[in-house]
Amino acid sequence: MNDYYTYLIELLEKEMGTFRLMLSALEAEQKALIANDVHGLDEAVETQKALVQRAATQEQARVKIIQQMAPMLQEDPNTLTLRRLIELADASFSERMATQREELIALQDQLRKTNRQNSVLLKQSMRYVDKSLLILTGGTPMGNRYVKSGRADASSASLQGVVNQVV
Repeated sequence: MNDYYTYLIELLEKEMGTFRLMLSALEAEQKALIANDVHGLDEAVETQKALVQRAATQEQARVKIIQQMAPMLQEDPNTLTLRRLIELADASFSERMATQREELIALQDQLRKTNRQNSVLLKQSMRYVDKSLLILTGGTPMGNRYVKSGRADASSASLQGVVNQVV
């Protein structure tokens, strides 16, 4: 059974490493959003995609080992949690796993917080782009209306467009 716990601890270390890299990628995304660095943003997103795949693979390995451990511990494989494994483990393993569990929870909280911040930045950027397009086209938030001749209805245009709208 000790080999299973040792392997699980190694898997948890790998997951934490992946989460740390994901946090770095989210922070890089945030910097790119603030600096309006499209290339940096693209790199950060590609890194995140690879890390999400890695995290999924690591999670599958963790779930598999826990399912293998469950019958030996006389536990239900579908409900056996890391918290319960910590309770069942010897002191040498339980202390290490408890520390890992706390670190995983803290990393997940940081990931959620950074992801929310990036979401706000993205929404602000989209509003800026929308406003810029409205200014350039002379449109209104409701959209342009056109008369039968194909010209923009002058009564609906609240801003003078920078771009010639006659096609």
